[in-house]
Amino acid sequence: MAKEKFGITVDKANADTLKPIIKDCKQLDASRSEIIDAILTAFLQSDRDHTRTIREVLLTSDDADETTSFGVSVDQQTVDALEPITKSCEGLDATRSDVVDAILSKFFAVDRDHAAVVQQIIGKKRTGEI
Repeated sequence: MAKEKFGITVDKANADTLKPIIKDCKQLDASRSEIIDAILTAFLQSDRDHTRTIREVLLTSDDADETTSFGVSVDQQTVDALEPITKSCEGLDATRSDVVDAILSKFFAVDRDHAAVVQQIIGKKRTGEI
């Protein structure tokens, strides 16, 4: 599957929450990009109104005091699914990076075993179920 590379800047709290998930997924030999792609996929598979949810997060979030920037390589299918959400948030001066950070915030806000969800999605993506 084709991938698109792009840079993102995320709240340091999201980057810090991501670190143990990366460690927990080490046995899968999953990259940070693959883990972020899995989180985006999990969010996009939900039954919620994605655009409304992300707009609410962007409208209610404060600017992060500290951020971390890095590059990711995400499946083109995931990027394509993000585009309408990103376009709908342009009036908020939100970029794709802001949308990804908002999705990470929303994903981490749910009390669950984040690593287990990510591992399940990675497995499904690798076997072609998704």
